[in-house]
Amino acid sequence: MSLIPVFALHVHITPASVNYLAGKARTAGELLTLITWIVPIALVVIGAVLLVIAILRRHKPAAVPAAARDHGDAPQPQSSGLDASPPN
Repeated sequence: MSLIPVFALHVHITPASVNYLAGKARTAGELLTLITWIVPIALVVIGAVLLVIAILRRHKPAAVPAAARDHGDAPQPQSSGLDASPPN
């Protein structure tokens, strides 16, 4: 079996096919740039914004007066109003 006919290709490249392939290569390059640079930078910016929001929204615990701390008279949490007693 001879492989010579496989190597005998006649390829004609037209200006339209060159323009088409150049456009595909440009689009692929833009997508690579988007994936490797812009998306990670955007994710870092979003993470930083969310971190700042979390820091600004954190709640500080309510201060208990020193007199109440010393005597054990700290305010108790309020009841939810539900009856938690066992059924009769």
